[in-house]
Amino acid sequence: MRFKNFNICEKKKQWGQTCTSLNQVAEVFTNYISGKIKRFPFCEGAFHEETDIIRDELLLMNKNKLFTINSQPRLNGIKSTDEKFGWGSAKGYVY
Repeated sequence: MRFKNFNICEKKKQWGQTCTSLNQVAEVFTNYISGKIKRFPFCEGAFHEETDIIRDELLLMNKNKLFTINSQPRLNGIKSTDEKFGWGSAKGYVY
């Protein structure tokens, strides 16, 4: 289980005591994207720095109940050694 050290009381504090509407789900998503909460049921860690450039768009979508997961900015040939967006072998590119 991903959040084995994250007990039910902590979950309720972060995500709310109950979830009875899409508005409450949207609030959890937007709170995570805006940094108000650090843990999220659909992601293992904090909001990633690389996704900062699309944060405003993600907030708008999620406020309007278009829930996003696995969001990444569009890139076109960034070197894999790029400090912010790079990953993989040193001689690669990210698209």
